[in-house]
Amino acid sequence: MTNIEQVHDDGAAESPACSLDPAAASRAVHAEAGRPSIRLRLLGTLALLSSPFTATVLAFQGSAGGAEGTGESSAFPSRAASTATKGKKERPPGGATVGTEEAVLEGLRWLLRHQNEDGSWGTDSLKSHCSPGKACIPVGARIEPRYNEGLTGLALLAFLGQGISVASQVEIEDTVTGKHHAAGDVVAKGIQWLLARQREDGALGDPDFAYAMYDQALATMALCEAYGISRKRELEASAQRAVDFLVAAQKLDKSGSRWGWRYLSKKHLDDKLAAKAITRGQHDELVEDVDMSVTNWAVMALKSAQLVGLSVPDEVMEGALAYARYTTGKEGLVGYKSPYGAGERLSGPGDQFTYHTGTMSALGMLVRTFTQHDGKDPFLEQAAKLIAKDPPSVSKDKLSIDYYYWYHAALALNQFDGPDSPRKATSKYWQPWNRDLISALLSLQDKTKAPGVCNRGGWLEDDRWGQHTGHALYSTALNVLTLEVYYRYENAFE
Repeated sequence: MTNIEQVHDDGAAESPACSLDPAAASRAVHAEAGRPSIRLRLLGTLALLSSPFTATVLAFQGSAGGAEGTGESSAFPSRAASTATKGKKERPPGGATVGTEEAVLEGLRWLLRHQNEDGSWGTDSLKSHCSPGKACIPVGARIEPRYNEGLTGLALLAFLGQGISVASQVEIEDTVTGKHHAAGDVVAKGIQWLLARQREDGALGDPDFAYAMYDQALATMALCEAYGISRKRELEASAQRAVDFLVAAQKLDKSGSRWGWRYLSKKHLDDKLAAKAITRGQHDELVEDVDMSVTNWAVMALKSAQLVGLSVPDEVMEGALAYARYTTGKEGLVGYKSPYGAGERLSGPGDQFTYHTGTMSALGMLVRTFTQHDGKDPFLEQAAKLIAKDPPSVSKDKLSIDYYYWYHAALALNQFDGPDSPRKATSKYWQPWNRDLISALLSLQDKTKAPGVCNRGGWLEDDRWGQHTGHALYSTALNVLTLEVYYRYENAFE
């Protein structure tokens, strides 16, 4: 959801676990004090809190067996390998370490600590959850509430990356506040908040917001994954409507074939033109506007939709692949909007930060990986070589930090060259990158030990993109996702 270009060319409160016997549930929590801070525990019936925006209250029954009791398997079985939220610490999956899993847990604690009572996350309310004098957002920071749908989606994805969905039987103790949180309730409240904002056409958030498609892609991905893990039929229709909006938002090339995405939906622009809310000139300029950043997020959301069994027309992914191929330059370089910009620095707010040209290459790798599944595509090796030359590092002035680049490059390299890759010579690029990634991310996570300080577990240092969108909310959620890369997806090339 981060606006990777900016102006390049256009100028929580605790929710107690529900129990059939609340008093017994309370006694059980106190009786288990001193045991591991993450425990699997039967929570009985978990009801999503009713939203002030809707009369609908979705009830999810948690029980044993299948995907959270439905009898169906999760669409993301590889997430069972995670150890961060297991009561009994097990050996972390390949590439992960005890340190990365502890960092994931601390990041999740930070996120639940800063969740709003209504289930959302947002920079406009972040300070209200912070310790006096210890705000997790800089003084004078840019705040844009219309990013909240995307930020809420991103935060939810961090929990979903652990296989935690609505009605999950996982409890997390916040070691800062001493409160115990039903993780399934945390996710359920966030999902309910998104559903309350979904429009009839499937839009999640304000379709007129200048960067609306970042919100749509991230929130859609969260709905799809929540459905795919829980298999709760109450979520299926809403997730499909969100997917349908994303499909209708895809732009077309000059021949009329499907292409990429950018900030605004094609259908929404068409509708505004028909209603004479915009001129033909405004419409024609915007309806052809595409970039690799939004296209990548859209593809990732639609890939999640496919994995959970929702309907995504083949030509949609084929169009995204065609656009990714079009933007490809030489030697693994990719342009932000076209091949003519391949390797060029993007300018705009945040120019003081180092620009990593491998960012676009990573996006190109991911679109190709999750649309064509061809590990022999020569571009992948070219891009991997380029990315490997610019591994994560933290300079003294902190201007080398780029969480967006690190996340996408980590996911791309893990898929192409990680331990589950079918390539004969694996980890040539991945192992050294992963080593540097872990060193950089763990060094930047807040490790405050003082009691009652909300900062602990968050990533408070801004990068080029987060300083304009979500600050610590963006950074913490995205970095948790980066440290879940080892098990978040099965290998796409197998």
